[in-house]
Amino acid sequence: MDTSYLHATPERITEMYSKLFTMRFPEISEKVGLRAGRASKILSTALSIARTEDRLIYDVRSDSRPHVFHRVNLANNSCTCEDARKGNLCKHVLALKFHVNGANWIQEYQSNYVKNIQPKLFSKEHHPMTQQPPAKPSPNPETLATLRAIQAASEATVTSLEALRSEIHFLTEITQNNIDAQAEFTKVLQASFTKSADAQQAIHTPNGLVVDFLAERITVASDEKGNPIYKIYGHPYTKWGVRVWPEVLPALGLHTNDLKPGDNPLPSLTVRAKLVDGKNGKTPSKVIGLGDGSAPFPERSQANDNNNQPAPGPDDLPF
Repeated sequence: MDTSYLHATPERITEMYSKLFTMRFPEISEKVGLRAGRASKILSTALSIARTEDRLIYDVRSDSRPHVFHRVNLANNSCTCEDARKGNLCKHVLALKFHVNGANWIQEYQSNYVKNIQPKLFSKEHHPMTQQPPAKPSPNPETLATLRAIQAASEATVTSLEALRSEIHFLTEITQNNIDAQAEFTKVLQASFTKSADAQQAIHTPNGLVVDFLAERITVASDEKGNPIYKIYGHPYTKWGVRVWPEVLPALGLHTNDLKPGDNPLPSLTVRAKLVDGKNGKTPSKVIGLGDGSAPFPERSQANDNNNQPAPGPDDLPF
């Protein structure tokens, strides 16, 4: 290769060539794109274009690969670069045309534009950039009908699932509301039963109100002084029990010698307890005899209370 390089063209002149080319050939400029501007850059860069022995053949340095040169033949406007092999008017050819012929080449180019250049630039065979994508084959009518049927079935399934989901949600809300209402009713009923149970079972006697209940067991414990404490448990007094004094036990058919500390189960036995005013209404204070009213034990006197026997205290009450 002859290493005799062309002098760099002043940048203002190369820009003028680029603008003039764009103004004269707007349609080509759309296809050429940025090539005219890049051709101007090649001209304005030193050591970019080298002469050969043939005055119509030049070697142009690649701007992306500086060690590579592309050979340009101005006789047929050909170039060895990839862009030219695709049928495009490359930047290397434009750069040399600007350099060799200047503005005169643009005028000559205009006269040959319609005849030689335009068919080549806008040909689908020589300019792949202008090729349209191949037409897509039309779908088979039967296949298209099947796809539409599948789509319709899918949409119907989605609609059915949405309706089912709404119905399940509605039934869930109804069920939850029923559960909540039942729980609230049960709560109110239990509270009402608790508050009114004593009043419903209360029996009026000359000595006041009493209540009968079924005794299930009797417990024996001791207070701080070692005195025995007896309590009878039975519905509805299964939690706290009802206090019973030792002198009442014989009236119930029970004897202290037969009772051991702790729980003592009782046979089927209905006992009667005296009711007093408590926080939640009438509350049993002590067992006074059998439930049928027989063998009732008289009211405990003050003398008996002082006979080394503990007086009724808070343990008598179910709270």
